[in-house]
Amino acid sequence: MVNPGGAFALRASVQRLSTIIFAAIIVLSTALLSFIVYAGWSANSNAIEREQQLIENAINQRIVQTLSEDKSVAWWDDAVLAMRAPKQHAAFIRSNFGVFLSETYGHSEVYIIGGDDKPILAYAGHDLPPAAFEARRALAQPIISAIRNRSSDGMVTRDQDFTYSSGRYRDLIAPSLSRWHGHILKDHGQPVVVAAMSIVPNNTPRLLDPVPPILITIVRLDSPLINKMGRSLLIPDLAIEKSLENKGQRYAYPISSDDGKFIGWVSWTPKRPGQILLTTILPMVLLAMIGVASALFGVLRKLRKTSIGLETSEAESRHQATHDLLSGLPNRRHFSQVLGSMLSSGDMPPNEVTVLYIDVDRFKDVNDTLGHEAGDALIMSVASRLRNATRPTDLLARLGGDEFAVLRRNNPGEDPLELARKIAAQFNKEFDIADQSLHVTVSIGLATAPRDGRTVAEIMRHSDIALYEAKARGRNLWAAFAPEMASSILERRQLESNLRRALASNDELELYFQPIISAETGTVSGLEALLRWHDPIRGFIPPTEFIPIAENSGLMEELGLFVLDQAIAEAARWPEQTMAINLSPLQLRSTLIVKQVKALLAKHNVEPERIILEITEGVLLSPSPQTRIVMKALRQLGLRLSLDDFGTGYSGLSYLQAYEFDQIKIDRSFVSGIEQSEQLLSIVQAVILVARAHRLTIVAEGIETAIEHEIMAMAGCTELQGYRFSRPLPAGKIGDIVRRFSREPQLPPRTVEGTAA
Repeated sequence: MVNPGGAFALRASVQRLSTIIFAAIIVLSTALLSFIVYAGWSANSNAIEREQQLIENAINQRIVQTLSEDKSVAWWDDAVLAMRAPKQHAAFIRSNFGVFLSETYGHSEVYIIGGDDKPILAYAGHDLPPAAFEARRALAQPIISAIRNRSSDGMVTRDQDFTYSSGRYRDLIAPSLSRWHGHILKDHGQPVVVAAMSIVPNNTPRLLDPVPPILITIVRLDSPLINKMGRSLLIPDLAIEKSLENKGQRYAYPISSDDGKFIGWVSWTPKRPGQILLTTILPMVLLAMIGVASALFGVLRKLRKTSIGLETSEAESRHQATHDLLSGLPNRRHFSQVLGSMLSSGDMPPNEVTVLYIDVDRFKDVNDTLGHEAGDALIMSVASRLRNATRPTDLLARLGGDEFAVLRRNNPGEDPLELARKIAAQFNKEFDIADQSLHVTVSIGLATAPRDGRTVAEIMRHSDIALYEAKARGRNLWAAFAPEMASSILERRQLESNLRRALASNDELELYFQPIISAETGTVSGLEALLRWHDPIRGFIPPTEFIPIAENSGLMEELGLFVLDQAIAEAARWPEQTMAINLSPLQLRSTLIVKQVKALLAKHNVEPERIILEITEGVLLSPSPQTRIVMKALRQLGLRLSLDDFGTGYSGLSYLQAYEFDQIKIDRSFVSGIEQSEQLLSIVQAVILVARAHRLTIVAEGIETAIEHEIMAMAGCTELQGYRFSRPLPAGKIGDIVRRFSREPQLPPRTVEGTAA
């Protein structure tokens, strides 16, 4: 008999719960929708701001490039001598100034005026009488006057990078003797680059004239040049327009000359990464919220109607005995019973029953970083997505911890792997757990009866072996059982045992070092530490084989500490070089590494700024809050962070905005074959522009040929690395390379003749 007072109290509790839940839904829905709208708008705004900054930097670099091209002939002893008798050396002046700058660098107009301000040369793709300069004097006069008076011309300054780079010439006297200015000016309604530079000797001070001649060049920022600039920035429809008619989806901002005259509008179709939030996700979330609210209303209404009903203790006990309390799924015991019934039901055609053993990748990391409550929430979310991938006739169970299983009776001709693909697809979308967006994947092992076994023990063991194989291949994969997998597992376990022995003996593991070369000086500026394992039986074992085993077996922390200790100890032997050390993703998920590095720096008396920790893009695809905390703490110690294998991930450029890096390493895939690919060269140049905008050093790895050496140095890389200079060498041999390169700098070969600067 039901107690009326108890039933009334239950109904009152349900009513209060309903009120609280619906109020919470309204508040959370409003907050979530507002966040999505703001996130979409903010993403679009930030993308436009980044693109505008890239365009401004590219325009400034066009001025710097023009000045750099001018100095190749303006800082030249022979040029100064020729200017003293221009009529006698007219052919030399025409060839080395007019023809060279026009045909080699595409300068639209080239002029030279003497110390008496009289024109010496006028060239605009063809010969002009020197007096033709008088028609252009008004355009260039403010710059000429500033150079003559050694004063500022009062216009916007854009040539700081050229001024900075000129200060690095230690052997030339020209930078200290010359004066230059470069500006964007308005010429007949169109933007042009006007650069002027005094012509001075590069080696012989006595050749300097009291009033040096001035070289003036004009480069039109016409449509072809702007289009080329846009392609290098991955903005293919970049344009400068006089008006904003038919603007459409294009974004535009006004551009003025450096003396304040309005020129027009820089316009392009910007990337709008937030648009999908506003046009797709926002309506979907709104509909989902309405659906959830409606469903919840129905559930609560039904709960109120049935609140006086009580489940019997016997039914509850039966359910608890066969189901997992957290996820509500059947447990291992129930799963084994159903599988046993299927296997003993009689003759089965091939591939009739398939078991999928599913393991959540890196589930321990979630528990360790976000806590067990977050881990429980993730288990429930995983169970929900697995339900979405299975049929009502499938049996989905939680076997324990982060392990699940699916039992399916296959239809005739059905491919068992199709279910594995469908399950994996459910994990393409991130999980929202503990106010964090987590990218979680699963590994899957398959075994099919009767082909892979006829008993519960055989099928479960073989599906477990297939799961181990999938995880060994790198996780986020599936694998069907094959008999040879058993021996493969034994081999990997033997390799794990040997690695434990190597760590304990400390005489099989060794660090090799590969030099990193300064593109400017050609000497060794740093070393990269690379781990090598010489097994006494198998010989050399590559890191790609034993590092995953160390990560999967819990040896990575000990192995990583070994590498840090040895590398920092070696850094103490080379006080003038930096030391680059690769970090495993597992190391970045533990704050212990900060204490370890701090202790090792003190132990070996090494300055922290000489240590560069290299982090691959893959670590940042789904970073945890712990990863961000560790990276910030390492930088606060004074260490430098390098983004390794730049360009091989999904959002390399976005990482430069989201994280504080000191260096990027351009992946070798962008270097190999660059001499034959304009597209690769354009990408590398764009990456270098972005890196410079963030004031990062740029290392190009994988340099193997002289032409790759030359191209990457000329493109603006600050450091170079690869077999062109040296293979990785043991610590005892790397000193020979450092000393040899100090005597014989590895500078790029010169392939351009006729320039003297």
